[in-house]
Parts: sequence; structure tokens; C-alpha cells
Amino acid sequence: MNDEIQKLIGKYTDGVASEAEVRELENILSADETLRAEFLEHVNADIAIEEHPDFPLYKSIADDEANERRSHTPKRIFPRWIWAAAATVGLLIAVGLTQKFFHSDGVPARVLGNGNVVVRGGDSRFPLGEQISLNEIDLEAGWLRLELPKGVVFDVYGPAKGHFMSADRFKLDSGRLNVDVGPLGKGFTVVTEHADIVDLGTQFGVDVSGDSAAKVAVFSGEVEVHSREGSSNPRLLEEGEGLRLESATTTSRLMSVNVADEDRPHRGLSESQNTFVIRDNLSSDDSLRYYGIVSNGMREGVHTYTTHKVVRWWSAENEPFPAELSGADLVQTFHRDRFEEDLEIQVAVERDSSIYVLFDERYETPEWLPEGLTDTGLTVRSGPWRPVMVTRDIEPDSNDEIYVSYRVWRTDVAAGESVTLGESKNYNRTSDQTWRVMYGIAVKPQF
Repeated sequence: MNDEIQKLIGKYTDGVASEAEVRELENILSADETLRAEFLEHVNADIAIEEHPDFPLYKSIADDEANERRSHTPKRIFPRWIWAAAATVGLLIAVGLTQKFFHSDGVPARVLGNGNVVVRGGDSRFPLGEQISLNEIDLEAGWLRLELPKGVVFDVYGPAKGHFMSADRFKLDSGRLNVDVGPLGKGFTVVTEHADIVDLGTQFGVDVSGDSAAKVAVFSGEVEVHSREGSSNPRLLEEGEGLRLESATTTSRLMSVNVADEDRPHRGLSESQNTFVIRDNLSSDDSLRYYGIVSNGMREGVHTYTTHKVVRWWSAENEPFPAELSGADLVQTFHRDRFEEDLEIQVAVERDSSIYVLFDERYETPEWLPEGLTDTGLTVRSGPWRPVMVTRDIEPDSNDEIYVSYRVWRTDVAAGESVTLGESKNYNRTSDQTWRVMYGIAVKPQF
């Protein structure tokens, strides 16, 4: 054990280590089994000799506020060494040393889904409904859905590799996973090389590529991104926002995310299979919103936007869904972008494709839309909408539900070419008109 590690352990047991130093110690211990044993022996001896102050791991502002709220509540007094022991157990759980005390065979899980799973170098099977215990996940291919303790639903998409550091902490080395923490799983953490992604009660996805860069996308709720370097303040990401973590200090906006199809959760998440690239002229300072891409997903009942999860695409009333649109790659836009001035969205295709723009038909068509685009005569709807300002001029249907109608425009684009789409905002609206809803986009390769 070198001097620097001894200093770290000394700071830890003295309760004076910073959050960054705790994380550094955690990384060192997780990589060295012999050192972990020495650490445990050292801490046990230290606790037996000396009392220690309370050292709350990963202390946050929220903890301070909670403590202040409880400041007038009589406190139950415990010997200080108990707090040191609790902090030690917390760190040991983080590095997986105490798994044998809690789950000798790994983290308990129930198999909820198996999409042609192939385990790298092994013959493991994951029968549906089976109760299993896991330490490591190493998938060569396929899709695996697990239910973890506290009801956390965990989707892994091969090829992917990682391991559980505890029941609510997973280290992702490579590949893609989506996590739905449910009401009891708040705090579930995905650990990557550059940052920890801490759930605040949400659905989110993490994708670690070959260059170790991690992509984080929030599907609902919020997450905190805790960098391993730089500011001690975590970065908050909200629903519909994404971030690319290129290093512990370098981040950029995640422009698009391949979104799992609800009915086909194991299909179309590989970006290498995309036939187009979508970008806009908003900077990271303007927006961290991403475009959701649902491969072959355009159909009745699919989500319209990256937010507003109740709002979905539907056929025109009493009509079948347009066959021309069915099976196209859907781009879920961000509904708040209807307010963006001078917005430009560029769609560049890698194969000859038809690009469809689904535009709110209530008001005058903007000048940019007819340029190179043709009105197909098709219409679709989105909804149901709540009775909000953007729909105040729409009468509910016979089921007392509100739907917005869109006219479908089309342009054919050759491989290697692109089309630029403009803003949704209607500037010349009258007093009885509302803003338009944000338009939709679909892309269909020509075979």
C-alpha cells in the first residue's frame, strides 16, 4: 500500500475526505481485491481503537436542508464508532466487497424479457420469470429485461458489459441500458468512466461507446450527472434532455437518441443502423433537448414528442392509418420548440429517402414549407390533448377528447443530400388563434 493510498484511507476514516477523494478511493478499491482486504482490516482496527465523527458519504445540499428541518427534533445518541462503521459499510457496498454479506451469489433479479440473448463466452440462459442472481452482465447480442430490488426495471442491449457494485449501483463498461426506477428505486446509479448518473425517480438511458464516451438521455423525470472531476455540483438533466460525456470535464449536447419502441423494446436501438442524421441550429446553451428516433416506428399509437407522453399519433377520424407513412422511421420532436424563432432542422439521408413533415393544419402554411415539399393530401392526428391554450380553438370529439389534425407533406431526397426545415411559430395569428403545435418528422428509405 503506497503513501498516497494510505493518506486517502486515513482521510476517509478520519471523516475529512472530500467527495472526490471518496470516489477516488472507491475506484482504487474496486480494482484491487488485495487492497480491499487490507482496507477492511485497517478500518476494523481503527474503529476498535478510536471513536470517529459521523461521515455521511456523498453528502448533498438536500441532506443539509433535511438536517436543518430536523434540528428541533430530539436526537438519539449513538457511539461515534457506529457512524464510522456505517460509512465503511457504505463504501464497501460501493466497491462490492460486502456483497457476500448481503447477496452471496450476486444481486437478485427476475427475468422479465429475453430477446435472443447471447452471453459472451458462456451458455447462460435467462428463462422468462426465472429468479436469478447476477454479479456481471456480458452480452454478445440480444436484449435482456430484469426486475431488480425495489422494482427497478433494467433493460440491457447487447453487445454490452458491466457489473453490479451493489443492488442499486451498476458499472457500465460498454453498451446500452435503459432504467425505469419506479416509485421505490430513487437513487439508482449508473457508473461510467467519466461520471455517475444518479436517478431522481425517472426513466433514463445510458450508452457507453468504444471510445468510453457516455451518452445520457432522460425519458421522464430527472437525473443528476456527477462528474469525477471539476465542479462538485452535479448537473441536472430533465425529461427530453441528453448529454454526451466525452471526459470528466468535457460534455456536449446529445442531438438525437434512438428510442425503444414500447411494443418492440429490443428493436432498432443501434445508431449504426440509422439511415439519416438529424441536427438543428440550437447551441448547447440554448437547449439540451434531443430528437427521439423510433426505428420503423411510425404507426397508430406511437408517441408524438419526446415529452407529452399522453400525446400519440393516430389516423384521421374513421380512417385507417396512412399506408404511405406506416413503418417510416419516426423523429420525435420537442414540443417546446414550437416557440423557437429562426429554428432550422436539417435532415441528411444516407440512402434515397422520402422525408415527411406532419404540420398543424389549422393556420396559414409558412413560406418555407412548400419549398420542395408536396402536400400528399394525407392527414393524421395527435392526441388526446388536455384543454390547454394551444388547443383552445378545437372542439372535443364525440368521446370528449381533443385531437390536433396535421397535413402530411413530402419531399424525396437523394443519398448524401439533406433538407432543411424551418420554425413552427405562426407570427401573424389573430386574437382568436393559438400557437401551432410543433410539427412531426418521419423518414422512409426508398427500396
